[in-house]
Amino acid sequence: MNLTGKILDILFRRIPAEKLLRRIPAEYRKRSAGFPPSVKEFRLWFLDVAETTLNGYSQDEQELIFQKIEESVTKTPHPGGEPSRWTLPVPPFRLLADYGDTALERRSDDIFCRFSKVLDWRDTYLCLGQDLIVTAWMASVDSLWVPESYSWPAVIPTNNRNIDCILNYGISENHYHLYGSSAVFSLNWCRLMTWPDLGEDGAAWLENSLQLHTSRGMEDNQRSMRERLLFAAFIRAILFRKLQGESVQCMEELRRFEASWESSGKRRLFADTDILRFQYGMKFPQPNGEKPQCLDYAFTRHLYKERENDFRILSGERWLLFHCFRACFFRTA
Repeated sequence: MNLTGKILDILFRRIPAEKLLRRIPAEYRKRSAGFPPSVKEFRLWFLDVAETTLNGYSQDEQELIFQKIEESVTKTPHPGGEPSRWTLPVPPFRLLADYGDTALERRSDDIFCRFSKVLDWRDTYLCLGQDLIVTAWMASVDSLWVPESYSWPAVIPTNNRNIDCILNYGISENHYHLYGSSAVFSLNWCRLMTWPDLGEDGAAWLENSLQLHTSRGMEDNQRSMRERLLFAAFIRAILFRKLQGESVQCMEELRRFEASWESSGKRRLFADTDILRFQYGMKFPQPNGEKPQCLDYAFTRHLYKERENDFRILSGERWLLFHCFRACFFRTA
């Protein structure tokens, strides 16, 4: 993975989400508490993680790397024509789109990885996933353009026609792990976000399967996986409702959930996802004659053209990511 990929890994995976979530109650108790975090504080977060991630780089070099990040955010023009400002309550999403510019290309609605970038692209998406980068990159193109389809392949092909021709002949592979070639994370994510109560029993097993986390003090403490799943499901639900045009005070609702997630907040979340499945989600026929089910409430009836595609179940999450990024870039929501 090159330096850009390592920077994205730090910004969007290594810095604990709890550092941002802890600021939300403080913002509503006292406006002067400061939300979003200042560049100075975000710099401390970045350097704390960079110490172990950017191995081989001295402390001075890590400082210079963060300065380059700050410069790219403050100097890169906003996709909508306005100057970018360091004011988002999250790491700068524009860096994802910039990386997509270097690694990807689009022909109509088909997406390809540039063959010269394929190894670095693989190293980066194995950490962050393809859809985070692809949707940010696509959303930065035009405030009015919307993809005709969100069912691009789970593994994006390269723009090398010769290799594509060879692969289209088919390859015999006798070494195979049962279920080993599925989009395991993406499928489980959609399931748990749509049916968050399913994570109540499985969170401990999932937590034991994750990578180890280094904590240097209370500031680095993370929530349990059960809590993280519930917060993720709640945040996804309020973002989806906002994109559907509902009147949602996102920060206020998150603050209330943060205050009561173990009791009334959790029950409200389960009820809300039930409503979202019924109101928006498209139902899919099940094998063995079972009753049709909504697999992801973000796969709305507006995506009905995707229902016959092999990668249809990924379309709802991609639609949500695309429109969230577009709202950030062009302030459309």
